[in-house]
Amino acid sequence: RSGGHTMCNQAFFELTSVEDVLVIAPKRDITGFDEGFSQAESTILSELSANQPKKVVVDFSAVEYFSSLGISLLIRIHKRVAEGGGQTAICGLSKLTADIVSLSRMDVLMNVYADCSEARAGLKTSGT
Repeated sequence: RSGGHTMCNQAFFELTSVEDVLVIAPKRDITGFDEGFSQAESTILSELSANQPKKVVVDFSAVEYFSSLGISLLIRIHKRVAEGGGQTAICGLSKLTADIVSLSRMDVLMNVYADCSEARAGLKTSGT
């Protein structure tokens, strides 16, 4: 089945469930803190706590750059998912965001994939 069910659609992120994988897709660059970002981050973390998904993909395909705010969000997502016994993967990185992920060592915490379908397949084969 193609596509998925959208659970939350905001200015900053789109959360979509595709089969048994929750896809969190930032819709624009994450460069500075503002009220909207804070609310979107809270919504995501609440969703993760409430539903405890076992497989989460953060899809950065619409993002060219993210600051330390993006790194902080990735860490929070990873921790929240791991607390529930799940796994997190990253996909859709541009050259610049791939460098940020590598320099911040996020690629040690989470597997990095070229695109969302590869990430979903990677999480399926790695258990849970």
